[in-house]
Amino acid sequence: MMLVNGSLFIERVRAQDSGKYVCTVKNNSVGEVRVETELTVYGNLSVSLYPAQLTTESGRSATLNCSVQGYPVHSITWFKDTRHLVTSNRVRLIANQVLHITSVLREDQGMYQCFVYGSLQSIRVRRR
Repeated sequence: MMLVNGSLFIERVRAQDSGKYVCTVKNNSVGEVRVETELTVYGNLSVSLYPAQLTTESGRSATLNCSVQGYPVHSITWFKDTRHLVTSNRVRLIANQVLHITSVLREDQGMYQCFVYGSLQSIRVRRR
């Protein structure tokens, strides 16, 4: 970031540069003037679902992580065998990015997918 003649320049802008910026001008005769602006930097979404393959025994727990990089992420939706995932006390979503199944049953076997929706793109990742 550089400030040149009252202008702020950001080279190689990144998602971390998103946020509120405030410009304050002070003048002895007029006083202080303050202007705020919001900068939103859109970054390409990258999604990974791990572990790559999950095998467990009945009665054990299983966890799938839908790891998302990029901005903005509007929503994450989970599917099992092409249908919306139905959660319960046993099948839970934690912060919408982690699927945790306690006391795995045979009926839990299948293909799990996480869909990540952003402003500019959507990504689907799946695991059996």
